[in-house]
Amino acid sequence: MSRTRIIPVDRLQEGMNLCARNIRGYLQDVQKLLDNPHDCSDWHAVMLAIFAFEELAKFAQLKEAKARAATGNVEIDDQLFSKHKYKQELAGKLIDKKSLKLIDKTSLEPSFRGETVTITPSLRLDCAFVDWENDQWTHGTPLIPNNLRKFKESIAQALCSLETENHNAHQRIAI
Repeated sequence: MSRTRIIPVDRLQEGMNLCARNIRGYLQDVQKLLDNPHDCSDWHAVMLAIFAFEELAKFAQLKEAKARAATGNVEIDDQLFSKHKYKQELAGKLIDKKSLKLIDKTSLEPSFRGETVTITPSLRLDCAFVDWENDQWTHGTPLIPNNLRKFKESIAQALCSLETENHNAHQRIAI
């Protein structure tokens, strides 16, 4: 059984606003890195896009909790704040599944086929840190920048959709 965090209902919107701001900031930084490439910028962009992806899950879960409760407190699964795999599983339900593949080896010519690269908790670490594995240094990942752009856009579209639903729900309550 996982632990929970108790959050007052009247503080959920504040958390949602902070998540949305954070998502937008990450996505803007991803765009800057893609527009002005340098040595490691693609890998840093992947890492930031994954951070935005995880924050999207948090936004959606806080929104859902807010819709369920009118007053008092809500219990939020602690994993939402601490487990990257959990957040990525939740966020994966919110965006186009195709955008989760930075490289789909089946879309490449046979002579270029290597591996399929998908968004995972370990990928964000691979793009953030240099490591020593299997007698070699590792850092980063193969990727197709346009696929990273599609991933970024899927996150932005999902956030926009969630915010629109939230705004429309507020309008229905006010009527």
